[in-house]
Amino acid sequence: MLSLKRVLRANRGSHLRSLCSSEGHSQSHTTTLIGDVEVVVKHPKERKMDLVPSGYLEQLSPLSMETMSHFRWLAQKYTIGQDSMLLGHVGPLRRHIVLAFAEACKIEVEYLRLSRDTTGT
Repeated sequence: MLSLKRVLRANRGSHLRSLCSSEGHSQSHTTTLIGDVEVVVKHPKERKMDLVPSGYLEQLSPLSMETMSHFRWLAQKYTIGQDSMLLGHVGPLRRHIVLAFAEACKIEVEYLRLSRDTTGT
């Protein structure tokens, strides 16, 4: 079971430990608590673990309060089934935040990069 507790230990900030922790894990679902938001991810019968990102939590370590607020916001949107999009400056940070969130919650992700050179044919 992957937990943000492991990453948060490296932060040495006790205020972050209470913001995110893993609550439970079973074959059918994963429950992760981010702040006061509980994220329950129901897994399909044929789970594709190769689609669950890995290594992104360590890239963002130590987690800043701003990153944790993004995690909480993504958790709220995921819980109520709304789409979400992070906007910001050019660079990989937004993608890393989303993939770290997916890693923490064990959410399968498929990534498609779009650019002005992408065509619809």
